[in-house]
Amino acid sequence: METDCFRNINVQEAILIQFNNFNVITKHTFAHLAVMTIILMANNIQKLENEAFYNLTNLKAVDLSKNKIRKLAPASIIGVSNRFLLTLNFNLIEKLDANFFIFGPIDHFSLELNDNKIIRIDPNAFTSIKAKKIECLYLGKNPLTELDDQVFENHTFGKIDLTGISFKVISSNLCKNCQIDYLLFDKFVLANWKFRYFLFYVLSSVNIKIYALNETQKFDLATDFEALHIVIEHENYPFLCNSLFNFSGKVIGTLFISQCNVVEIQKHIFRPFNVTESVEITFNRIPIIKSETFMDLAITNLLLSENQIELVEDNSFCNLHNLRMLHLNNNKIKRLNCLAFDNLPNLLNLYFTSNKIKKLPSNCLSFVERDNFMIDLSANKISSLEDNFWNDFGKQNLSLLLNDNLITTLPDGIFNYHTFNMLHLDSNPLTNISEHICYKNCTILQLLLDKEWLHGCDNFFELPISSNEIATKLRSSRNNSNKFNQSLFFITLFVFKY
Repeated sequence: METDCFRNINVQEAILIQFNNFNVITKHTFAHLAVMTIILMANNIQKLENEAFYNLTNLKAVDLSKNKIRKLAPASIIGVSNRFLLTLNFNLIEKLDANFFIFGPIDHFSLELNDNKIIRIDPNAFTSIKAKKIECLYLGKNPLTELDDQVFENHTFGKIDLTGISFKVISSNLCKNCQIDYLLFDKFVLANWKFRYFLFYVLSSVNIKIYALNETQKFDLATDFEALHIVIEHENYPFLCNSLFNFSGKVIGTLFISQCNVVEIQKHIFRPFNVTESVEITFNRIPIIKSETFMDLAITNLLLSENQIELVEDNSFCNLHNLRMLHLNNNKIKRLNCLAFDNLPNLLNLYFTSNKIKKLPSNCLSFVERDNFMIDLSANKISSLEDNFWNDFGKQNLSLLLNDNLITTLPDGIFNYHTFNMLHLDSNPLTNISEHICYKNCTILQLLLDKEWLHGCDNFFELPISSNEIATKLRSSRNNSNKFNQSLFFITLFVFKY
């Protein structure tokens, strides 16, 4: 291909040249173009000259997979977009030398080098990549056996994929002054003591989530560290119990267990261990949360979404003094059991989105101990609200999300003597609402309703009343902000959603 061969063609999206027989990309072959993607897979390319890709400010991806490239010219790609992906899978690259690729500065860079012939990565290989974050570094299925000291030094990585590599030696100084969000490797690698030492050593100073178990299917954390963040996925643990883990005396920051076929959780799970931040058990097959399952933990966040929970027994969540958020979204819960929650003095956010709750029973918020509490009951099957729903609830500034339910009407006085930060009633089949839903000591800062609700409401809501001002925002293509000088006791903001 000749220099600037596409310059007189206004290509804006993609250039695809595949299954041909050229072997060199010369200087300025791709230059001064508006193109966003260049795919040059399955040709016979062996060499990229400096500035082969030049001044392509919209370019987001170059795919050079399935060629015969052995080495990159360090400055072969100059002047691309702020988020860029370079794919070099299935080539013949054997080494990543010091400063093998000069790139940036940009915000986000991703590099795929799977299925090459890489046997060594120089400690300074990534030094000349000037990116705020290397989002993905894929090195899987290369013949690497070791990684040198400080090879990832002074970089921030989203994900490093080292799967399919049979490591023999990995230095404990692999990640000095770096951050890795996700580190992927094969399970058998944990059997190597030196690697295990590196892993837990690094976790004492940076946030790495590990995606592996050893061959015994049991974590054995034998080294010193400050706090671990552990991810376990795609395993088989029908019964999740404390004996699976050897965490005694260790500090666990986050424990994430997903898609592990969990059906039952042991009572007092994780209580013998020091889990300080979050427990997330998602995408499993749990039908019941039994009494005292989660008890006496220091966690601030508990996430049990995307399971098959139908029943939450009394005292399922006990003495969780630091817990601020509890997520039970996307389950099959039919009843909000207020007795499931005991001694949760700092709980502020409770999520029941997308369950099968049909009714809010008496005293169902009696467990709430804080003002500014938020409960999300959206996308359930709630058809009505009863007065006794509020029994024993006396906290201020509640956020109550009831959107996407089956509520058709609201009893007179249902919101009396309560204050709300948010009250969301949109996407319900409301037909007739009286002014008496909120006529005594009631404050609502944000009320969300469907625009169409105005046609069926009491005329009271459309009459000017002389006290406070209601700012009514009708969201529509023709009128984004119609304001009426009205008031409804202490309601200060109506937001109608279409």
